[in-house]
Amino acid sequence: PYVNWALILANFAVFLYTLTLSTQPTDVFALQRVSPADVFYYHWGALPACISNYFGFSNGVDPRLLTAVCPSGDRAPLTIFTSMFMHAGWAHIIGNMLFLWIFGDNVEDTLGHAWYLLFYLFCGVVAAAGQAAIAPDSPVPMIGASGAIELAASLKMMEQGVIYPTLHLDEVSPECTGIRHVTEPIRAKAKTLLKNGFAFGGINAALVFKKA
Repeated sequence: PYVNWALILANFAVFLYTLTLSTQPTDVFALQRVSPADVFYYHWGALPACISNYFGFSNGVDPRLLTAVCPSGDRAPLTIFTSMFMHAGWAHIIGNMLFLWIFGDNVEDTLGHAWYLLFYLFCGVVAAAGQAAIAPDSPVPMIGASGAIELAASLKMMEQGVIYPTLHLDEVSPECTGIRHVTEPIRAKAKTLLKNGFAFGGINAALVFKKA
């Protein structure tokens, strides 16, 4: 599964580069003192406000703020792809890459190398689009491969006919007793999938897929 390994290496390469950037507020960006690391995240992370503005959707954001934080030219759509390879810390990247290592090679074996790469990027685009649709006025960069990885893992479960449990779920809150929590693997031929992604900053996006 060399495509999966290449994706993992690319994610780690970008993350290790970000570790070389200073976190001291020595730069000026959007009229604020920020660090070179912050500037990198703003330049290459996907900002929902910039994406929605680029595609002509009204988001109510001050045009002066958009001018200050959004990438120049036609680079806003590109950040949807570059943001997939950026992570905020060790816990962030290790968690994502662990899931990609476990599930990605199986999906690649099923789809083939080229289709797997296209599928991975497509999942990331769909996740970013969902987030931008939910919070089109957010100027906070979206980063991480969670959307692509979670969709790949979820669709693999659909393909295998297995729903895997939530780990370490020992006690359910009384407010959630109406939900059927999966505590052990269930054999089920699921035809519809809802992937709920909770991102940094409290922005929630849900995607629904239906098996043909």
